[in-house]
Amino acid sequence: MRTTGLAAAVLVTLAGMSAPTLAQQTQFAAIAYSPTTHAIGTAYDAASQEQAEAAALARCAEHADDCESVNWSSNACSALAIEVGGSGGWGAAWGNNYSEAAEGAHDTCLQYNDSCQLYAWVCSSMATPNQ
Repeated sequence: MRTTGLAAAVLVTLAGMSAPTLAQQTQFAAIAYSPTTHAIGTAYDAASQEQAEAAALARCAEHADDCESVNWSSNACSALAIEVGGSGGWGAAWGNNYSEAAEGAHDTCLQYNDSCQLYAWVCSSMATPNQ
């Protein structure tokens, strides 16, 4: 009887080890953008960077022909800021949480444009919550 209990404990332990925990998973997010039409596409919780970018591009392409992937992130957030006035200028960044990504995108946009506003953001479920 004792052997059966030990075997059951080993099986439970091994079963728990074989499945990755939520903390071990890597999830990707991405933003695609059309500078001429301002269409966007986002994706989150994808299994790879390629899948996230492809999904974001496909969603953007439903509305524009010139979409490009502008940012991706892993277990984090991505953000896009565009120039106020609509000339097509933009900046993108990633951050551990929404605030970091949004600030980074805004600051990057301002390096090339006079006035910018946050236009889109996306976070994977594994991103760090804002504090």
